[in-house]
Amino acid sequence: MTRKEHNTEGLRLSARILEWMFVCGVVLIAALAGDWAVRTAANDYWLNQAQQTSNDQLVIDDLSRAAAWRPDLAKAWRLLADRTAIEQPNVALADAERAVALAPHGWQNWASLAMIQVQQSHLKEAAQSARRITTESRAFGAYATAAGIDVMLGRNDRYLRDLTDAFQQANPEQAISLLATAVHVLAGTPELLIGATSRIPPESLPAVIDALTNADHLDLAFPLSRNLQCTEAGADACRGTVLHLADKLSTDLYFHRAWVQLKPEMVRVWNTAVAHHWLNQTAISSGEVGDSQFQHPFAGPGFDWAIRNKDQEIHIQQVANGNSHLEITFSGYESASSVLLQQFVLVNPEQTYSLSMTARSQTATRGILINVIDQGNILATLRPSLTGTWGTSSLSVRVPKGCPELLLSVEYQRPYGQPSLEQTVALRQVRLVQEDVP
Repeated sequence: MTRKEHNTEGLRLSARILEWMFVCGVVLIAALAGDWAVRTAANDYWLNQAQQTSNDQLVIDDLSRAAAWRPDLAKAWRLLADRTAIEQPNVALADAERAVALAPHGWQNWASLAMIQVQQSHLKEAAQSARRITTESRAFGAYATAAGIDVMLGRNDRYLRDLTDAFQQANPEQAISLLATAVHVLAGTPELLIGATSRIPPESLPAVIDALTNADHLDLAFPLSRNLQCTEAGADACRGTVLHLADKLSTDLYFHRAWVQLKPEMVRVWNTAVAHHWLNQTAISSGEVGDSQFQHPFAGPGFDWAIRNKDQEIHIQQVANGNSHLEITFSGYESASSVLLQQFVLVNPEQTYSLSMTARSQTATRGILINVIDQGNILATLRPSLTGTWGTSSLSVRVPKGCPELLLSVEYQRPYGQPSLEQTVALRQVRLVQEDVP
């Protein structure tokens, strides 16, 4: 064999060796990759199994298997720590620390560690872990969780900051959930809660105000309503919130004399809604009947006319010159007495008001009246004599001491010995005017 042939054969051998090394490397990588895939699949399987049972020991067993298959992943160790925190606190602490070491940028891992440290009274370490929660994430869940741990640590100043940041990102359900705790933690300092909730996104605010109203926290709901910023698409939500507030306050004022100090706030909320066209009604003020000339559709509760007899034919007759009127049609088969429609009116105590009503009927008749009522007690009754032309009747009524609101009740009472009314009665204006204005 010549030198040239020898060199050529050597190159061929080297090439074969390199080729076999490459093939072996590929096989080895494929084997390792296959092992990694199998381990990952097993880890996912046992994590999923742990979610399918409520038995604590079975959950712990499944999580332990998941951790054994992929000990380099933090999730199983964190979930194990959460499950064993009470029964095996030292094991739980070690697992939580391992999860943090494996994934130091996962805020849930720091949250789990902080909770376990609080349970074991490692308060200094817990505070440090809690701070890492919001360092690693600016998500709602991170701030909400950190706020909860702040409460456990008694760090109200830090709680307020985390709560505010959580509110800023909260959807309606999340914000309502935060409120449940916040109203107790910040009890006695409503201004702090109002400040924190001022960061709630506008689209979430109506639902939050509704929740506060339902929970009888009107002292928080009304100041928060100053931040209502509804787009055209969200006008219905704002309208509903305003009516909800008005209905709640007017009812509490009338029956319980509660929240008297919020009367000016109610006027502001109602009139703001009217100005922004969220509420198709007229503005109100103390001593004024809302929509006194019946120019708008019935809003229902609050400070508008509310129809009480749904079987009665009652509708608004729109007139181009602005003198719209209400028409009430009687068939002759109505009961002897019926409450037709009512409205709450804000008033000033111990003042005298003039109540007037302009009305007409198809023929001369009686039976329509307006009762002025305070907590079920009739203070005065206006009984106009109805004729075929518009006529105005009036009377004076004195508001009792401590009375912040009156109820005007338009009713039908069949005169004794007379047949039931069978015609249409029209009302054009119902007014209440304070007489003794200084």
